[in-house]
Formats: sequence, C-alpha cells, structure tokens
Amino acid sequence: MPVDIKEYDIPRDDVVDHVYQDGELTQGGPHGVFKHSAVVNIPLSLAAPGLFLLKRAGVDSSTVDVTASTSQDPKTATFKIVVSFNDEKVKSKLGIIRLIDKRKQLGVGIFSPKGSKLPGISIETTITVPDGATVTALSTDVPDTTQKVHGVKKVHFLSLGLNGSGGPIDVEFADTVSGAYQTSNGGIFGKFSSSGGLSLNTSKGPIEAKVELTSSGKGISFDAGNSDAAVNASVSLISTTTTGGTFNVSGKTTNGKLDFNFPTAPVDSKLNFSANNSKGQTHARMHPTFEGSVFIQSNGQKPELKDLKPTDPTGQGRSRTMKTTPTDNSISGKVYWGNDKGKGNISMQTDHEKLVLEL
Repeated sequence: MPVDIKEYDIPRDDVVDHVYQDGELTQGGPHGVFKHSAVVNIPLSLAAPGLFLLKRAGVDSSTVDVTASTSQDPKTATFKIVVSFNDEKVKSKLGIIRLIDKRKQLGVGIFSPKGSKLPGISIETTITVPDGATVTALSTDVPDTTQKVHGVKKVHFLSLGLNGSGGPIDVEFADTVSGAYQTSNGGIFGKFSSSGGLSLNTSKGPIEAKVELTSSGKGISFDAGNSDAAVNASVSLISTTTTGGTFNVSGKTTNGKLDFNFPTAPVDSKLNFSANNSKGQTHARMHPTFEGSVFIQSNGQKPELKDLKPTDPTGQGRSRTMKTTPTDNSISGKVYWGNDKGKGNISMQTDHEKLVLEL
C-alpha cells in the first residue's frame, strides 16, 4: 500500500520531496536476528546548504554511521538505509521520506505513525561522503540511536552536528570548523578537531575526549557538559600564527570526576578555563604557557594548588611569579612570566570533594 504521510510527525516547515514506496527498496534476506531486510540508497547533493537525517520512528534498535569512501560520487553524499524486520505488515507502516527544510537543506526522514512503536524492526543508516571532501553542513536528529563517525580523517566539515539520545556517540576523528555532539544515557568518545567551536553534552555516560582547538586570532570555545558521569578531556591549544590565540574552555558535571589536561598551548595565548562540579573530584593540569588569575574552591574540603615549577616556555630564561591567597576552602591568586600581563583566567569549583590544580 502507498504510504500515507499524514500519519507521520513531519516538521511543519519541511517540504516533502519524495516518499519512498516498497517497490523502491531492494528486498533482501535475513539480516542479523531478523527474518527479512530491505535497502534503499538515497544520494543528496553536496551543493545544498546542508544535509540532515531526521528520525521519528519508534523501533527496536537504530544506528547511524558517518563515513567516507574514495568511490563515492564527489558531488553527493549517500544515505543508505537498511531496514531489518520480521513482519511485512509492520514494516509497511515505516516511512522513508526525502525532505527539504526551510533553509533549503536536503535530508532524509524516517517515520513511524505518530505516537506508535513498530516492534521487530531495526534501522541501520550509513551516511557516506566523498573521501577528502569539504562538507558544508551535516546534522542528525535521531533519538534512541547509537552514532559513530569513522574513516573521515581526510574530510573537512564546516559544520557537523550529531544530536541523539539513548546511546553513545563514538568519533574516531572529526575535523570541523563547528562541531556539536549531544546525547543522553550514553557516553561521548573520540578525537575532535575544531577551528570555530566545539561542544560535547550528555548525561549518564562518560565523556572521553582528545581535542585540538585552533585559533586564528579570534576566540574559540570548547564546552563539555555532563551529569551523573565523568568528563575526561585532553585539550591541545594551537594557533595558526604559532603564538597568541584566545581559548575559552569549560567543563561541568555532577556525581562524576572532572579532569582536564592541556598538553600544548602557544606562547602568549589567553586561556579562560572554568570547571564546575557537584559531588565529584576535580582536577586540571595546565600548560606552562598559562598566565592570568586563578580561583579554586572546594566547599567542605581544602583545595590544592601544585606548583610544577616549569621552565620558561619561550626558552628566554624568564622567572615565573605565582602569588596566592589561601582561605579555608579556596585559593585565589595570579601567575605570570616576567611582567604581569593579566591574560587568562582559571575558575574551578566543586562540593565536598578533592580539587587539585597543577600549574
């Protein structure tokens, strides 16, 4: 039977470009634990302002893989959707629709009738872009889905946004200008490179991230937010002019450890770093180039400021000055090389747990 799109929760501003009927799907045999499968490949032009995947289908399981291939048409990205199922009548209620949103972005929507779940169905979506391409924008909005990014080390995304829930996001490596990754009840893992801004947000799953932030003279921000789980981030700060650059980094969680490390940073750069935790240990290790003001506080436990006594990162033999004022539950002060230039800022706070800052 033809699909009745009135049954689906299609966004009001999206235009239905094409509805895929059963005859347009390639029928397959058993797939995994399911008796049947069907496949459709949907090419979308990379000349569009952006590409997107939307899922509003209640099914047993769902995955999204973003990858690249040298055999992919250089002008398109292919959305391959594999539907595995046991009952043809149940599968017939699933809608796969090509959409155009109000910004003229091209996308694919996967739908089940409003408010319903289709038992005995699994959806696997693979988005393949050309290897070495520059992709203007790619986004997902896929509740109850596990998402992966792999094999795209040579791809440059001007904007990459993965939004989901109920599963982890695993990124082998992604090079972006702007990157945003959000889920819940699942962790965020991987290596991320950004020159325009990066955010990682989840709950009830750890954040384990290696991050490269590149500043071209203007400020760049990285935010990692979590609840009921840990945040562990190694953040390398890079400047296109070798020295200088402004970086804004923040981390926040509850009921989990918060740990930041800055293994590299340019000389004469400015770092504004904030860490806020509730009921979790908090730790940060700064690069020797850091200069600026410091405030650390642990309500209920004395915080610790460790002077690592580094050598001058410029190699000029300057001495470093560290001035601190301790109280029962806080330490404030400033640190600088040579003359006080009042650059960056560190603010770290936690409740009733150990807090350590290494400088």
